[in-house]
Amino acid sequence: MNVHVLLCTMGFQLFMTTGIMMFSSLFGGSMMLKPGDKKFQHFFLEICAVLFGLVGTVFALGNMSTSVHSLSGFACVILSIITCLVGPTVYTRDPEKLFGLFNRKSHRNIAIPTFMLILLSVSLHSGYVKDSHVLIFTIAYHFFAAEGILSMSHINGWSTPIRKSHRRYAHVFLQTCTVLCALIGMLTLSVTTITASRTLHGLSGLLTLVLTAAVWVLGPFLMSRLNLM
Repeated sequence: MNVHVLLCTMGFQLFMTTGIMMFSSLFGGSMMLKPGDKKFQHFFLEICAVLFGLVGTVFALGNMSTSVHSLSGFACVILSIITCLVGPTVYTRDPEKLFGLFNRKSHRNIAIPTFMLILLSVSLHSGYVKDSHVLIFTIAYHFFAAEGILSMSHINGWSTPIRKSHRRYAHVFLQTCTVLCALIGMLTLSVTTITASRTLHGLSGLLTLVLTAAVWVLGPFLMSRLNLM
């Protein structure tokens, strides 16, 4: 089951999302690429997403149930395959003509609910309150912390047109959200289970929270010393 979580997370949270953003002119990873290179990167990353998702699903078949998590995850894999099959036809037809336009819109309209099913599957992976920390920590570290770090880069897509002072404000705000979400997640975990800190997962998570809080406290001092404030 742990292999299933790892593979599906890499496939749908890493490869698929990055592949989608490859066509955005404000995405840092594709800003310097030529249109042809963006198409190749998009195709390659989405193929990786489908392959990782398929293998992850195979590992989970033995323990698959009729839960919302399982059904939405399975539907996500099916739609991903369909999207991947429709995608290449966009480049083989004139996008201005009827059939090419239909392929392009179909590709997008299938991809959007696929991504929504990913979020649904991750969010509703369990009906137990003690597992809600997974969602909270995912939002904290995979969204707020990651975007907070990228906000200081001048080649990061959404922060490129922002002034330096506004990047600092965004960085502080996003990192504050990281700490708050992490604290809420740890509080939820400590209230519902006592043995979490005895495992490698629990100890590494607790250490991550301590380091996150330390970096947040030391952040203003370090930024002033580096002339970033």
